[in-house]
Amino acid sequence: MQEEHAKKNTHRHQWLVLALLMIVFIGIVFVCRITKSTSLLPNSVVSKINGFVPYFYKKDIPNGYSLDEEAISLDHDVLMIPLITKPDSPTVVLTEQLLPSGLSQQDIQQNGEAVSGTVVPATINTVEGRLVGTMVAKTDHTLILLNAPATVDKNDIVALIQGLQRLR
Repeated sequence: MQEEHAKKNTHRHQWLVLALLMIVFIGIVFVCRITKSTSLLPNSVVSKINGFVPYFYKKDIPNGYSLDEEAISLDHDVLMIPLITKPDSPTVVLTEQLLPSGLSQQDIQQNGEAVSGTVVPATINTVEGRLVGTMVAKTDHTLILLNAPATVDKNDIVALIQGLQRLR
């Protein structure tokens, strides 16, 4: 009788240990899936950003543009990301930084042409012969600028602005 009781306790103990191991395994898988990169911007860059929420493309960069990961720089919490289409084509530079306090959306975007289909308010301006796309994510404290030579198709800038998504 005692032997049967001891065997039952041993089986219960084994099942309990097995169940706990399964829970730990499921937790590890869950954490790995959450921390896995959900964008084209490398996690090594995203993890170093403080003070603002980065925006980037989750799957593809629109209109044939690509990312040169080695050209990305983060200096004094200003993120600079060159986007290229092909060799010898003009580079579009995406910059993101902490939204300066005291600047209103109107101060930043001025009389730019509104861009629809974006996750936060956006405009396109021509400044000193260059196309400048501007997004202001006030709740995330993020200022996003797309800067391109005037020779870049304005529709490309619109598509690039429309494709940006919040990363965190």
